[in-house]
Amino acid sequence: MAAFWFVLVGFLLVGIALLGRFLDRLPVSPAMIYLLVGFLLGPTVFNVLELHPLRELALLESITEIALLIALFTVGIKMRVPIGDWRWSVPLRLATVSMVLTVLGVTIVAVMLLGYEWPVALVLGAVLAPTDPVLASDVQLRSAQDRDSLRFGLTGEGGLNDGTAFPFVWLGLGMMGLHDLGFLGWRWITVDLLWGIAGGLGLGFLIGSLLAHGVRKLRAWRRDAVIFDEFLLLGVIALSYGVAIAAHALGFLAVFAAGLALRRADDIHAHSSSASDKPPLTPSMLNVNEQLERIVEVAVVLLVGAMISTGYWSSGGLLLAGLLFVVIRPLSVWIGVRGADTGRAPRRLMAWFGIRGIGSVYYAVFFAGYELRDAVATELLSAAFTVIAASIVLHGISATPLMELYRARRSRATPVAMSDKPRRPRRRDPTTHPVTAAVRQVDGDSRMGLMNNWDRIAGNWTQWKGRVRERWGKLTDDQLDVVAGRRDQLSGRIQEVYGVTKEEADRQLSNWQRNLAVEYDETEIVLDDDDKPEETRNGRG
Repeated sequence: MAAFWFVLVGFLLVGIALLGRFLDRLPVSPAMIYLLVGFLLGPTVFNVLELHPLRELALLESITEIALLIALFTVGIKMRVPIGDWRWSVPLRLATVSMVLTVLGVTIVAVMLLGYEWPVALVLGAVLAPTDPVLASDVQLRSAQDRDSLRFGLTGEGGLNDGTAFPFVWLGLGMMGLHDLGFLGWRWITVDLLWGIAGGLGLGFLIGSLLAHGVRKLRAWRRDAVIFDEFLLLGVIALSYGVAIAAHALGFLAVFAAGLALRRADDIHAHSSSASDKPPLTPSMLNVNEQLERIVEVAVVLLVGAMISTGYWSSGGLLLAGLLFVVIRPLSVWIGVRGADTGRAPRRLMAWFGIRGIGSVYYAVFFAGYELRDAVATELLSAAFTVIAASIVLHGISATPLMELYRARRSRATPVAMSDKPRRPRRRDPTTHPVTAAVRQVDGDSRMGLMNNWDRIAGNWTQWKGRVRERWGKLTDDQLDVVAGRRDQLSGRIQEVYGVTKEEADRQLSNWQRNLAVEYDETEIVLDDDDKPEETRNGRG
């Protein structure tokens, strides 16, 4: 039997690795494949994996907890918008106002239509309120320069509401007599809600900032100091989560905030005079974390499929899923972001892409671990798993076509930042143009020097990085941070991401370098058709 599982997992992982680029073009997500495989392995079809969550609560809680921690830290170090920036208003509204309205809506439906008791219905609302930061990868933020309100809002919401929904689980447990709410709920308000959120964010940000500062000091003291990024990232996750839990704060928010703090420290360091000889912390950490994230995604979604095949689904869950996706989520988003500086198209897609996943699995298993009647726990687990599976399928099918349509419409429209409101075009001052500014920093030499000397670009990599992203849009800021101005590394990334040969990547780089040398003011770069990025040639960019 052990050999069977090794072979199965091997075939699954190799298949996803080989078909990854093909699946990107289809309305099929990897999570849908994992879910299907788990269902096929269950008693309904091949009967090789019968999984009863009530018998394996400790295992399921540990797996989903670890998966959620990795996902939240990854989201934190991806988000490079400065703390306090006005763009944070959208994810904050989604993670607070819209989240509370979702809890309320699901609670009412569960009581009125499904016959749940109020405390259990409230817990079900809290279980289904968080959106998933892993399964929503198709609509996540791509880079620091990405000012799109849709991707930024959904990414930030996924990082925040996995923590902000937890106090409502405590509230439901308290109404059932399984958690101390205090006199008239004072303990729930002051400790579970207010301190839980503020303490989690504060402690996590403090720990992340202190660790980043400590690593910088170590590197300044010993330039040859070797930092094992894998151990560092796992240590940051464990330390921030453990300290927050010990302080009765929300650990998930602490991990997310620790990631934000590390990213902020890197961004501040990038503008310092010593940035060139000390590499950033987060890019390599992000690469490791993303690999771990994919592995735990496979495990959790496959287990959900197996549990549904075992019988943990319900017709009431299907009804709840329909109302959640079509009524509750759109209404809560409309109220939550009303008045925010977002366009109509992003708001509509935010209303649809409320993807449920790993966070909801962890919340459901956590609740079932309390001393409940088996019937109550089974009913809630079945409803939650049904909604999660429906979300994986419906949102997985719709993500690719809807996002391609969204990108196509944006490419035809006048680019605006975080808004659909028309604005009169204005001519920029040539001295502030990014290319002109960067060229003036290369020791006053001729712009034609860029054509023959890559070192001039590498020496001002921060200035030129945005132009690289314009030319090769699939490259992320974190990948470019790892490149750090090295031409061979950039060529390798182009080969990897775009699936081209080394000769083709080098040719594109040479043409791009030549175009930069002759570019002036706002003149467009002219490229041959066969030199355009793949998505542009296919009409999708």
